[in-house]
Amino acid sequence: MEDFQEVEVPENGINDQAKHAGEEKAEAPVDDAPEPTREELLSVLRGLLARLNLKKYAMAYTQYLFATYGLREPGELTVAPIQEQIALLQQCLASKPKLNQLRKILEARQAPA
Repeated sequence: MEDFQEVEVPENGINDQAKHAGEEKAEAPVDDAPEPTREELLSVLRGLLARLNLKKYAMAYTQYLFATYGLREPGELTVAPIQEQIALLQQCLASKPKLNQLRKILEARQAPA
């Protein structure tokens, strides 16, 4: 003989699980897009520098990156810091004070003409 357990029934008389029985649960979409490569990210970085009208500070920006990330050569710049810089430059697109702050940093590193 089987033992039966008391089941609490909601006020509306329909158990929520029973109401949705047979329905497939939607799975979270899987993002099959590959991670961008280092070269692709560097291209985005250069594009942002151009959009911010900072191309003339390219050497100063490179020096800034070397100092900020303790680099000895450009090949040491990995994906994570590039993504960080992209995020910072995107903030500069949205915020004039941030752009001015970056411009001052780069001007201080710029070699006199």
